[in-house]
Amino acid sequence: MIRKNAFVVTIVGAESSGKTVLAKHLAAALSCEWVPEFAREYLEKLDRPYEFEDLEAIARGEWDLIMGENKVPPSQEESSSSVSNEASSIPLPGELKDLDDLVKWLKSIHEQIVIIDAGMLTIRMWARIKYDRKVPFVEEMMEQDPTSIYLLCRPRMEWESDPLREAPILIDRVWIFNQYLKEMVEQKFDFKILQR
Repeated sequence: MIRKNAFVVTIVGAESSGKTVLAKHLAAALSCEWVPEFAREYLEKLDRPYEFEDLEAIARGEWDLIMGENKVPPSQEESSSSVSNEASSIPLPGELKDLDDLVKWLKSIHEQIVIIDAGMLTIRMWARIKYDRKVPFVEEMMEQDPTSIYLLCRPRMEWESDPLREAPILIDRVWIFNQYLKEMVEQKFDFKILQR
């Protein structure tokens, strides 16, 4: 279970915006645990197109990962020096200029950090954007969500083809980004925007 005093960083944004790469890099740089996105594991095993009803099963699996002991330890293969390569080009607003500054900032504000790739907010937005509906379980868990701060990834020009991805057109990913931004502002969530 995520300890009550942990500082939880949840990474969100449109598909192909570098969320998983960033989660892995931050976990390695901070030597902290990270929670992978359960949706990918669930959808890769599904032998049919997913439906709205699958979102609750995905949310339950994601919540189990978030609250359970199934977090992934930082990779032994990735070190802080490898973090500087691919992801250090992410400029941040304010005094934070790149990933190294983000890592230093996170280290300075808390000793115990957990990184979440996607989380409950992603499933809330998925249900809203794709189906214009709410998943009651997700809404209930959003009230208990342990996130301390969200990192919202801006869409990248590049799109990596993947059978699970549905928004190859940049304008669609920008629209999705704006939906996240609107939600976080309206809900008064603490967040930072990461630019690529």
